Amino acid sequence: MRYHHTAIVLVALMLAPLAACRSEPAVEEQSAPETVAPAAVDAPASAEEQLTAEMLRLAATLRAGISALERGDIRRARTQASAVLNEQPDNVRARGLLDAGGPSAAAVLRIWMDDFDKAPDDAKLLMWPSRSFWRRVSDARRLAR
Repeated sequence: MRYHHTAIVLVALMLAPLAACRSEPAVEEQSAPETVAPAAVDAPASAEEQLTAEMLRLAATLRAGISALERGDIRRARTQASAVLNEQPDNVRARGLLDAGGPSAAAVLRIWMDDFDKAPDDAKLLMWPSRSFWRRVSDARRLAR
């Protein structure tokens, strides 16, 4: 029975990007989110490079939240998720992290994060779980032509 429940949770979390994001306000937390400074000293040259830098910064915040969830630090995980949702309210992985409450959810999020980390940056743009972000990438590519 436990296996069946875990399988249902895994399938539900995998299908989450296909579902419309709920428009609930982000949870306010006492502790500040961990912030990650951009790696580049100079500002990125193109709009797509700027979007890649934004995505990598938010990915680091999600990564910190997933690690917190794995440690059982729900408050820190929700703080990190809220930080991402403040910038991208339609980010389904951040929403999943905010709503997550157990080790099976942490496992699904970790699998996605590990796959994301292994992908090259241009593939990461397509994996990023935010429709508004994809629109911005599409607009930047169209304007760059």
